[in-house]
Parts: sequence; structure tokens; C-alpha cells
Amino acid sequence: STGAKSAEEQSKSDAEAEAKAKAEAAAKAEADEVRRKEALAERLRRMLQGDLNVAVEEADESQVQRVFTKLDRDSDGRITRDELQTQLRRWERAGIDVSAA
Repeated sequence: STGAKSAEEQSKSDAEAEAKAKAEAAAKAEADEVRRKEALAERLRRMLQGDLNVAVEEADESQVQRVFTKLDRDSDGRITRDELQTQLRRWERAGIDVSAA
């Protein structure tokens, strides 16, 4: 009976340790994703402010992320000049003013 109880306690302890490890891994993955999105947003802000002279300081991260995703047509985490020019032409044809300020 003592052996069965000890094995049961060990199994419970192992399950708790596994659950804790999974929770820690999920928290780390979520933090990594937040950092990745923040880095992408910052790169887009710098690109827009520097290359296109567009102010995005007031845009929240989700707005910047949506624009970045729309511009990054091949989803490689970078916006090429061709991707940017293609989207700018589409916006111009749609009647959106994309001229530099």
C-alpha cells in the first residue's frame, strides 16, 4: 500500500512538473511572439518615417502590424521595395493619397 501510494504521489508530482513546464513554455512562446511583433512594428515605423516620411507615432501596434502584413506579400518578415511599390500603386488606383508629406 505504501509503495502504491508512493508511486501515485510520484506520478502526480511528474504530472504537475510536466504541466508547469508546458505553461512556462507557452508563456515564453507568447513573450517571444510579442517581441517579434514589436520588432516588426518598429522596423515598419522606421521604414515609413525614414523612407516615406509618414508619421506613425500615433498608430497602435495592431494597426502597424496589419499594414506590415498587407505590405509583406511573401510573408518573409521583410518588406521589399517591390512589395511596397506594388501596394502603393494599388492604393493610388483606389484613390488613396500616398504622396510623401
